[in-house]
Order: sequence, then structure tokens, then C-alpha cells
Amino acid sequence: MPIKVVIQDNNLTYFSAEAKDELKNQMEKYASEIIKETGRLEETIRDDNSTPEITRELIRKAITKYKDSFNRSKKVKKFPIIKFISTISLFLAGLLFDFDSFKTDTILLAMFIIIFTVATISTTIMFVKEGDTK
Repeated sequence: MPIKVVIQDNNLTYFSAEAKDELKNQMEKYASEIIKETGRLEETIRDDNSTPEITRELIRKAITKYKDSFNRSKKVKKFPIIKFISTISLFLAGLLFDFDSFKTDTILLAMFIIIFTVATISTTIMFVKEGDTK
């Protein structure tokens, strides 16, 4: 039994024929992705000997998971510079750390403090921003 979706003409008042076709194609694509995600979710909870069954709750979970994964991937991509700065500054701070040299070379100590501060701030920002995506 095929499922048909009806959108009232008054909601499509200013849509061109091409826009209507594109809307239909995108809706079919979205439905296909939700169906695939629902199947994956159902496989994870199904016992080996039971028959597959897709429920309303699985559909809702699939929609939520699909939307969350789409939004999360967009947000995580926004901060590669902070990740790079965090990684490099932590590496440099590790290379500069020499407790005995700090007693005699104040420039080395100042460089270490600056780089360590940058590393701490950038790492904190990175974790806070990644936490916002969940």
C-alpha cells in the first residue's frame, strides 16, 4: 500500500512547476532517508529470531536522529581553526616545558606561560562548542 502525501493548493500558491517538482523530489529523498534510518534503528533493537517490526516510536526516533546528525555535522565543521590552535599549542607547551630551564631563562618561562594559556583557552572553547552540538 503506497503512502501519498497531499499538500493543499493554497499552500503552494506562489510555487512554479519546477519548484513543485523539486519539493516532491526532496520530500521523496527525505522519506527515503527516514525509512533507511528507521531500518537501522530497528535492526539494533531486534532479537535474532524475531520478525522485524517498525513502530511509530521508531519512526520518531529516526526523524530525531536524522535531524540531530545533520545539525551536529554542520556545527562541528565550524571550528577547525580552534581545534588546530588547541592541538598545536598543547604540543608546543609540552615541548617548551623544562622546569630546570625556567629558573634561569625567563623568556622561555614567558613563552611557556603564553602558549599554555592559549592552549587552555582554545581547548576549553573547543569542548564547550562541541558540547553545544549534542
